[in-house]
Amino acid sequence: MIRARRTGAVRAGIGIVAIGAALCLRPSDPTLAAPGIEVNREARLASAATSADALLGGLIELLDAALQHARAGAARTRTSELPPAAEFEAAALAVEQASSVADALGRALRDLAGTVASVAPGSMVPPAPAASTDLLIVAAQLRASGDAATQFVEQRRATTAVNEALGAAVEALRDDDPHAALDRLTEGDPALEQLTAWEQPPETFGFWLSTIGELYAAAREIAATTIASDAEAVARAAARYGVAAEYARGADNALALALAEGASAVSINAQRRVADLLEGALAARAAVAPLMARQ
Repeated sequence: MIRARRTGAVRAGIGIVAIGAALCLRPSDPTLAAPGIEVNREARLASAATSADALLGGLIELLDAALQHARAGAARTRTSELPPAAEFEAAALAVEQASSVADALGRALRDLAGTVASVAPGSMVPPAPAASTDLLIVAAQLRASGDAATQFVEQRRATTAVNEALGAAVEALRDDDPHAALDRLTEGDPALEQLTAWEQPPETFGFWLSTIGELYAAAREIAATTIASDAEAVARAAARYGVAAEYARGADNALALALAEGASAVSINAQRRVADLLEGALAARAAVAPLMARQ
């Protein structure tokens, strides 16, 4: 009887030791018991990061194209005879295409953030660089810039027409042809009237406009008094022209500054917005890149 009890106790003890050994052999991290699970999690992370990276790449390509078109439109506004609105429209279309990418990108980054939280806690997942609604607003700004640029180019061309008409009138006076001089000035009058009616011209434009207006008036007076054979009046008109001409160089500089500032102003805000969005997308892609390497 005693032997039977001892035998039972020994068997129980052996059972306890076996259970304890099994518990000691069990790893504290369940993933160590199944390394395939860890590999799958890392692969899932890399896949989510790769998807987000591809969308960021598409967004960057579209925003870069939009920025290049906007810059080309600004360049046309400053000096070219080509219409600037076409470039701003191309920029707006690229941004609109980017808006559809932005929605998918937002979903991809949220999925990536959820994966990171379970696989690589502490790793940074960037926020979406832009919402589709923000991009649609930027597209509208670019189109508005195109409209403003078109109007500005019309004013820039008008300044050229005024200067050319005055130059032709002065040449006619030198050739002793006052009638031709009056004809040339008359040809420039519509452009001068257009510029005079400019509601919000660049800041330095007014100095050029007042100077060119005085030169126009004096040249017209010279031609008219020459036709009338009034030598004294011709002399007075010539003196008037000479006084105004002393300010001509400064007026030309003021016009150049006004045109440069005006051309920049019509699109600078939209350009900066696109550039900021592009910078944000590039930064987001750089943040995602390390997560793709975890495979």
